Amino acid sequence: MQFTLQIPDDLAAEVRPRERRLPHILSLGVRELDVQGAAGFAGLAAALAAAGGAAVAILNHDEPTAYLVPADTYEWLLDRIEDADLAQTVRERQSQLDEAIEVDLDQL
Repeated sequence: MQFTLQIPDDLAAEVRPRERRLPHILSLGVRELDVQGAAGFAGLAAALAAAGGAAVAILNHDEPTAYLVPADTYEWLLDRIEDADLAQTVRERQSQLDEAIEVDLDQL
């Protein structure tokens, strides 16, 4: 299953520098929520199952403070971020084509 998850720009800006630590961050949050439990659920695994693979918002005073996503969705998000970074690199290098030096691959 594939879907696009839109998050607010300010949340994306906070997530980007922490993207490689997100599994650990989510793991800590899951453990804490499993201990506390969520209203009507035995824990986050039950909340995720009830969401049918969609993201689950974690609320604090009725305001979203975090989103819990299934592992395959998280991996897909990381791939999309990496693709966007690579696309930016390509755009930057394309703008420098006038500075490129032509070479013959046989001479390398």
